[in-house]
Amino acid sequence: VQQFGVTVNPNGGKWNNTTADTNIPMNCDDTREIADATRTGYTFNGWTLTGAGSILTGNNFKMGYENATLTAQWNANTYTVTFDPNGHGTPNPTSKPVTFDLPYGDLAQISENGYTFGGWYMNADCTGDQVTAETIVKTAAEHTLYAKWTVQQFGLTVKPNGGVWNNSAADTNIPMNCDDTREIADA
Repeated sequence: VQQFGVTVNPNGGKWNNTTADTNIPMNCDDTREIADATRTGYTFNGWTLTGAGSILTGNNFKMGYENATLTAQWNANTYTVTFDPNGHGTPNPTSKPVTFDLPYGDLAQISENGYTFGGWYMNADCTGDQVTAETIVKTAAEHTLYAKWTVQQFGLTVKPNGGVWNNSAADTNIPMNCDDTREIADA
């Protein structure tokens, strides 16, 4: 009986606990069950088979009369990313589908009076790398992006207009953040 081999190529995934190609020696007409491969962020979509005389029915492989190769086929998974305004504004859209190993694409638009939007981040503290339209999706699950905000500083100028305010006849500038309140004494 002539011996051949079937090479199992996980094609970026993992098969039989390895990411490397695996060569299995087999005789002509031998059969073997070939388990599915796995890959983070992807759904296994079967095997492609090359090699004369070999047959693959479901997960059952029958060796033909020359070396054969089984190559895993994959479909990238799609996940929903939700945009969390992190306390300010309303994102548009509030969520969108993204595909694993592809760029996020257009991200939600958002604004809030008195605040400067600083981008989208993977955590509510908005630390780490900013997620942009060009960022590649590497989270293999539904996930949330959080808006980063910086409060805008404004100034309140008190003009005594010939009088005295706060022991000064000069105009006084008081730095204030959006939504700050301050009691202003009479001049």
